[in-house]
Amino acid sequence: MHPVPPKDKVGDAPTPGFRRRSLTGFVQAFGFSISAMTLTTGLGVISNKIIAVWGGPELSGLVAVFRQLYGGLSQGLSFGADVVVVQWVSSGQKTLSTTVRIASQYVLIIGGLLAVMAAFLPKWIAIGLFGRPLASSYVMEVAVVVMSSAVGLAMIFVIAILNGLVRVRTVAALNIIAASTTAAAAYLLITRWASFGAALLVGFGNVAALIVGGWLIRRLVSGGDSIRHGLVNAVRTLVSSGSLLAGLNILATVVLLTVQAIVTRGYGLEGLALYSASATISNTFMMLFMSPMKTYVLPTLGGLGASPERSRFVNRALQFTLLLVFPCALALLGLRNGIIQGLYSTEFLGAGELLAIETLAIIPRTVTWVLAMALLSAGLYRTYAVTEVTRATILIFGCGVVVALQLGIHAVAWVFCAAYAVDLVIYLGYSIRQLQLRLNAASTALAASMMLLVTLLYLS
Repeated sequence: MHPVPPKDKVGDAPTPGFRRRSLTGFVQAFGFSISAMTLTTGLGVISNKIIAVWGGPELSGLVAVFRQLYGGLSQGLSFGADVVVVQWVSSGQKTLSTTVRIASQYVLIIGGLLAVMAAFLPKWIAIGLFGRPLASSYVMEVAVVVMSSAVGLAMIFVIAILNGLVRVRTVAALNIIAASTTAAAAYLLITRWASFGAALLVGFGNVAALIVGGWLIRRLVSGGDSIRHGLVNAVRTLVSSGSLLAGLNILATVVLLTVQAIVTRGYGLEGLALYSASATISNTFMMLFMSPMKTYVLPTLGGLGASPERSRFVNRALQFTLLLVFPCALALLGLRNGIIQGLYSTEFLGAGELLAIETLAIIPRTVTWVLAMALLSAGLYRTYAVTEVTRATILIFGCGVVVALQLGIHAVAWVFCAAYAVDLVIYLGYSIRQLQLRLNAASTALAASMMLLVTLLYLS
């Protein structure tokens, strides 16, 4: 581990001190992040509205497909950089200049690979996305999306480096730049170039954000090795560190598709619609809290080495997160039918009971999330993988049993809860044994009392 340079020198990473780990630090970091996320989401809604009004259903669907392709390529080829690079920077495992060099080399190599794909494979990718009858109409558009996904990949590294430096406001600002640029360009691109404009729009905002983010990181790094030095080693280093996380991203997609297929086979498309609606709401609920918190909690934990100090921060993070999540979970449970009707329609009110059951898992999921951040910050990727694979196995096997025994679609939601309960036990065991973490009496009592109150509200 390298010593962190003084705070006021170029190329430094500010040391997460006690002030940053105080309750004030949590409130400031979360408040700014959630505000920025709300603004970013609003700008995204504006972009989608412009596409829907001036492009119609066809271009809206096309943009959705292009976004999936763009996100799948950039995220899939990043090999878990959003976690690995944060851990490198925040823990001092690699110097900032070394991390930037590895990231630049990796993006350069993968960018070349994407260029080859864009030149020689767009027809086959288009066939896979649209089928043979429509594929020939979108070959050029697919090539543009494949090539522009290199920008998305670069942005993942830029955000990860800044997250490792606990630059919460900078990360939020870059996300706002990307979203606002996309919203500003949507009308022109969609109305003037139709499907080709849709392909350009998908990664358009990230170009502006990458220019600003790259300039900021360049200011932080003084000197360093040549970008041509150790190109192959850069790929080997990242792939060896993030291959498990990349595999888990693929696993998450496989589990989602498998569970959906099982539910469809047992309860038809109507059952799938109800299950998807409840799962989308509960997962979005968790994301709204955990995404802003991750930019602060993960890098700060990475900078803590001593077990007592790490345990204190974990307890503080858990208590703060529970206090945020608990009242919203009660509101979600009590207002679930109105939320479902507002987001979907009265035809989806059957998802209310499913959502109520899944809400019971919110407190265990919150505790599990904090413990997962502790494992990831310590570089314990294999341990994290074991817990994720275990939950995935329970979900797939449990849903299969429910459908085979015709226990009803509500039982699928109970499988969801059971998977997270087992997950929590495993995370607690690994955290105690491998990180010597100790949840204090206040954290334990807070989580238990909140779980009891949520359960009582569900039963009432």
